[in-house]
Amino acid sequence: MDHTDATNPPRWRRGPLHAGVLKSRPDDFRVEEIPAYEPSGFGEHVFVRIEKVDLTTPEAVKRLCRAVDAPFKSAGWAGMKDRHAVTTQWLSLHGTTPEAVAAAEVDGVTILDAIPHEKKLKTGHLRGNRFELRVREVTDPDALVAAFGEIDVVPSYFGEQRFGRDNLERAAAWLVDGGRSPRDRVQKRFLVSALQAAVFNSVVARRVRDQTLTTVVDGDVLQTQRGGLFDAAEDDDPQSRLDAGEVTPTAPLPGNDVRWATGNALTMEQAACAAWSVDEAAMARMGKLGRGTRRATFLRPLALEAARDRDDVRVTFSLPSGCYATVVVREALDEAPERPNTP
Repeated sequence: MDHTDATNPPRWRRGPLHAGVLKSRPDDFRVEEIPAYEPSGFGEHVFVRIEKVDLTTPEAVKRLCRAVDAPFKSAGWAGMKDRHAVTTQWLSLHGTTPEAVAAAEVDGVTILDAIPHEKKLKTGHLRGNRFELRVREVTDPDALVAAFGEIDVVPSYFGEQRFGRDNLERAAAWLVDGGRSPRDRVQKRFLVSALQAAVFNSVVARRVRDQTLTTVVDGDVLQTQRGGLFDAAEDDDPQSRLDAGEVTPTAPLPGNDVRWATGNALTMEQAACAAWSVDEAAMARMGKLGRGTRRATFLRPLALEAARDRDDVRVTFSLPSGCYATVVVREALDEAPERPNTP
């Protein structure tokens, strides 16, 4: 199976790419979570803001739970954060106190806040993330700064992190070929998400090649800024609304409950599903873990700024939740090679 459109899809920006190295050190990649709301100050859960270094989110939560004797199964977090980075995010714990959390000592984790709240923090309960990146070993820093300055629109691809080393092969063996499913529910969710993301990336890659990423296509399902969906045919001038930033075309993450496009847009979606052999049987195997939804085909990084710092380049921007910084960086940086083990 050709994974190109999933793991290395075409770029939207047409200018030249520039050499450089991302993630030479963990502190070259900093992420700060933008919460959807602040903790209330009362309740049986404890919202904890942490800074973690060179740890996955689940591992950081497990270490913290062990330190305060809180059950891991009752913990929550809004989103997964990069391992090879310095990241700040909110967690929620149950069965402990703010005082116990504040006093905890955990390798790789710094406790910044511990505040009571009445409910568990759940996946997706965040507005977005702020990124501060440093690119090293840059061949031409001024040219790279200029290239980042040209970025306005970016395809809303899922990054390579979504696919892991072999998630697509394992997803196909189970969901497409009907093989044995993983026992672990988390692993099942990862595999379903990987296959859905592959279909989505393939649709968006087609639109990039056709130069229709920012154009309303016949049969498109459009998304408003608040997330509502409607058929492009329902609007008298959908392209004007798209140009004004009011709406965005969408592509599917397939599942039994997904809202499909019509017309030419549906043809693209069907072709992507066929390329990954995602049919009714595969979607039935996804079940409740992959009911199906739609996602905007492009995004606009907020407050994107790049500046030269001696021979390096610093880049800062914000993205909505679920969007990948590496997808922005690859629009200017040649392959963005990573060296996460460099001291």
